[in-house]
Amino acid sequence: MSRGGDLLPASAARPAVKAGAFFSRFGGTFGVTDARQLHLTGRFRDAYGATHLVYDQVYRGVPAFGAQVRAHLDADGRLTAVDGVFVPRLNLSTAPRLSAARAGRLAIREVVADSPEAPDGTTARVHAADLRASARLTIYRTGLIRTSPAPISWPTRSR
Repeated sequence: MSRGGDLLPASAARPAVKAGAFFSRFGGTFGVTDARQLHLTGRFRDAYGATHLVYDQVYRGVPAFGAQVRAHLDADGRLTAVDGVFVPRLNLSTAPRLSAARAGRLAIREVVADSPEAPDGTTARVHAADLRASARLTIYRTGLIRTSPAPISWPTRSR
């Protein structure tokens, strides 16, 4: 329970330590079952003295696309907010099944076949000759970029 606007009262004063303690204790709210998957990749202080920490999800050394969680602490060190996206329950091989060149060719073919919509709702014509692919092994949760929900069943707590 929050006291005085602090999501984790009476914990460590250093922002990264406090955020880490929060993720260890309450990370399940975001689907985080292993806080070691969160890698601190950014930190900045704003004009009001608040500290903002940015964590990227990395599973077995492979980044998860779009999976980023942020912790926000005010100038007095109170953890005031935590937000972001985490891909829960990963249990997969991180060994690539395709060469980088083949993955690039397939990616371009998919973009051409499923061209994005233009703002007016029409389908924009995309040509393979206009595209370049950069292959980097990444974990991608289907539907994440189009904001369509993937079938995820959240764990339930027994009372």
